[in-house]
Amino acid sequence: MPELSPHIGLALVVAREIRRLSQSELAEQTGIRPNQVSRYETGAVIPQLVQLERLLEGLGISYVEFFYIVAVIERTVRVVEACDRRDSPEALAVHGALLHLTESAEARLRVAEEIERVFEHEDDRATHGKST
Repeated sequence: MPELSPHIGLALVVAREIRRLSQSELAEQTGIRPNQVSRYETGAVIPQLVQLERLLEGLGISYVEFFYIVAVIERTVRVVEACDRRDSPEALAVHGALLHLTESAEARLRVAEEIERVFEHEDDRATHGKST
């Protein structure tokens, strides 16, 4: 059985903030106890499929949208870890893009474009580094 991402909790936080909901409001909408929502968000517990479905329904997002957020987080973590320094232009660009993730659909599109630009730059550097 494939392992779930350790970033599910952070993706729940991002999705909840995009919807501008508190943990209590999400708990009320889903029927999941607030302390359990907190445990999911901190990564202390990974939600089972039934609970994840309830959470996504409460957030008003699809599995595709949710796992897109997970993928962005995972790729961002890899880029930042690969950077020589956390204050490198690449790391700062990704960090700046993530700060705008919760603003609006337009902002989310800008985030995706900015992150993709950073990845293309990293891929170009890796390719050029291998050929020389």
